[in-house]
Amino acid sequence: MHTDDEAPALPKSFLRPCLLLLLREQPAHGYELLERLRPLGFAGDDPGGLYRALRALESDGLVHSAWEPSRSGPDRRIYELTRAGMEELHR
Repeated sequence: MHTDDEAPALPKSFLRPCLLLLLREQPAHGYELLERLRPLGFAGDDPGGLYRALRALESDGLVHSAWEPSRSGPDRRIYELTRAGMEELHR
C-alpha cells in the first residue's frame, strides 16, 4: 500500500527501458539514477537490483561504464548509453 505522497511500485520489467531513457538524457552514476527513478515509482529499497540491471545492460552492449575520479569521496562508475542502446530505444 502506498501513501498519497508515494507513487505505486512499478514492475521490475520497467527498470530496463527507464534506465535507457534516463541515460539518453545524460550519463549518470548509479546513485543519481536511483534518485531520478524514485519519482517514476521505483523504490530505493533494492539498489542491488539497479546495479544488476546496469551490469546486464552493459553486458548486452547497450550501456558503457567508466570510472570517474572524485575529489570528495570514492570514485564513481558513470554509465552512458551506447549506439546500440540508442537503437534499442527506437525499436
